[in-house]
Amino acid sequence: MQDDDEEENGGGAISTFCTTWNSLITLFLFCWFIAGNVWVYSIYEPNYDPSTPLYCAKTLYLFTFWTVTLVYIIIGLIITAGCCVMVCMCVCGRGGLSSGISDDV
Repeated sequence: MQDDDEEENGGGAISTFCTTWNSLITLFLFCWFIAGNVWVYSIYEPNYDPSTPLYCAKTLYLFTFWTVTLVYIIIGLIITAGCCVMVCMCVCGRGGLSSGISDDV
């Protein structure tokens, strides 16, 4: 009977642990992404000359720069597509509702 109660409540302690663990990992990854943004964009156009004391490896920096930038591009595309879908749903939804209602009421 206790197993049934745990299944109804989402698995008990294991479920709570997994939810907490996933939340902590997500928070860490979000903070790491923000820190990466600061590190990458704060030195934009770094010095690629290895003979200077503060330089960046060009391939590594450009890979990181474009990876972070692509995340923002993908987020922008998802938001734009979501807005287009919402507009289409509103336009098609209103047309469908108004055509089903008669003026004879």
